[in-house]
Amino acid sequence: MKRIVQICLIMTGIFWGAFHVYGSSTYQILKDQQIEFTDILVEGDSLVLVRNEKNGFSSEGTYLGVYNCVERMWIVEYQAYDEYLESSYYAGDGIFALSDGETTTLLNTKTQEFLKLDINVNFYNLHFYNGCAVSGARESYGDQLYGIYEIDEAGNYQNTGITDFITENKILNPDDFEFVYADGKQAVYIYDGEEFYIYNVATAEVYDIYNPDYADKFWHGWTDTLKVSICGEKYLVLLNMEGTDGQNYYAVMDFYGSMITEATKCDLAIATEKGNIVVKNGDGLNEIELAKLETPEEQSLNLMPLLETNRSWRNEQTAGMDIQGNTYGNAIEYSFVTNPFGTEEYSTCDAWYLGGNYSRLTGTWYFPADQIQDGFAHIRLIGDGNVIYDNSELNADNCQIDFDIDVSGIRELSFEYNGICDMTDILFGMSDAKLYS
Repeated sequence: MKRIVQICLIMTGIFWGAFHVYGSSTYQILKDQQIEFTDILVEGDSLVLVRNEKNGFSSEGTYLGVYNCVERMWIVEYQAYDEYLESSYYAGDGIFALSDGETTTLLNTKTQEFLKLDINVNFYNLHFYNGCAVSGARESYGDQLYGIYEIDEAGNYQNTGITDFITENKILNPDDFEFVYADGKQAVYIYDGEEFYIYNVATAEVYDIYNPDYADKFWHGWTDTLKVSICGEKYLVLLNMEGTDGQNYYAVMDFYGSMITEATKCDLAIATEKGNIVVKNGDGLNEIELAKLETPEEQSLNLMPLLETNRSWRNEQTAGMDIQGNTYGNAIEYSFVTNPFGTEEYSTCDAWYLGGNYSRLTGTWYFPADQIQDGFAHIRLIGDGNVIYDNSELNADNCQIDFDIDVSGIRELSFEYNGICDMTDILFGMSDAKLYS
């Protein structure tokens, strides 16, 4: 059955980070390469961790390997893994984390070694930058207390001990920690229900940033809605805090706990790649300059701050594939939108904040492997409300289209699309989109 996209949907999701799906593209790539595997465990940076069960679903006879789906080559060939595997996670820098529910094992694709830790880290707070990660973790023996651990890519770790003096009579849980990273710099933001702290990994120092005004105003829903981000090299930004009045706030402080701005109401606040804050109220956008940083000469569109997104209809792919079997890295695939609320011709998904800092946008559209032969995708890019790019030629016969678009002076970039697909719903993909200053 074919579907025709015919709606313009207002986006509601915000701050949607990269998420990975075990899509049919990855599955098909492995099948095309005649790779024997039982299941796909996790993906990241074009790498996929695959499992092959030789003797059924038990730890005995289990083999794990890592395959690069874009370059189509083994990074780590199958190795026997005799531990029970409950969950797995891609932690960045070519490192996968495996858990048996009690302990954590790191698979380092650079050394092709399994490195067993005697702690079970909180996967969703474990991400490697420049060979080091910081994570909340539970001790394997004794009391189930949480601490902040530093872990390197060789499997060495240490408890920083910073929670020892923070929580003398309390037990922290992972929801009390916010981990933030920027350009290899790491910081941990800690809230124990009453007080607030920052742990600066680079200096190994802890700063008490308790502020009575903030505590009274933001106790309600703090850990549920708070987003923490590093702004340049000086500031920590507290974004989208729910106040006791039910309103949305943002605020800025330095790493020593000094308040740079008062808590301010807004509809939405995001941190930009320049280390500034963009505040949205209604249709208005205002950029607050906090750090005078140079705009990178080259920047991935995927890393730009999202003003809006309809996350249900976009999938970031480790490896995308077009209908002719070509593979693409750093890809996003966009889908047919169901449950129409209007009669407009186009659906809208992502909107990025460029801030007028870039001149060109390059990348590739591709017609996905799951599309039908007589399907098509029609894509338009919108810059500050004006159509700056219009392409209706993406189809099975023209499955790869490179683009190079002038975005000079554009502050807000979004795109809209329509097309025909079948029940798979996937309309088109965008690969390796980059901005140039």
